Amino acid sequence: GGKGVVVCEEWSSSYEAFRDWSFANGYTDDLTIDRVDSNGNYEPGNCRWATDAEQGNNKRNNVKVTIGGVTKNMTEWAREYGVQVGTASLRHRQGLRGEALFKTSKLTIAHNGITDTVRGWSDRTGIKPSTISMRISKQWPVGKALTQGASK
Repeated sequence: GGKGVVVCEEWSSSYEAFRDWSFANGYTDDLTIDRVDSNGNYEPGNCRWATDAEQGNNKRNNVKVTIGGVTKNMTEWAREYGVQVGTASLRHRQGLRGEALFKTSKLTIAHNGITDTVRGWSDRTGIKPSTISMRISKQWPVGKALTQGASK
């Protein structure tokens, strides 16, 4: 493909070699092949069979967060702490790191000289809090996230 990733000669020249590796390494119909190092090639030492969630956790654009010596991507930590990913993403863009991404009691957004919570901005704009959080997590400019499609 465009990233220069290739399938090793062993697998490209022999379906049986790929099949044998697959069954020896946990293949089932509900899994897909995943590269452990997303920059590496498709080869026995760099591949595994993974769920869709595991695949999503192995994308190169994931934000990695270390808490207590354990590194996971932001989505995994957000799920563990019960915080929306959009909330953690906004906190990250505001300069917070580590556990503070998931434990800050009230997230605030500053815009046009006003600082308020996501809920407060929702009340001000008529945009659902989840929509504001989603827009921020997708790195929309704050002004656009708080105005586009507003019902007020």
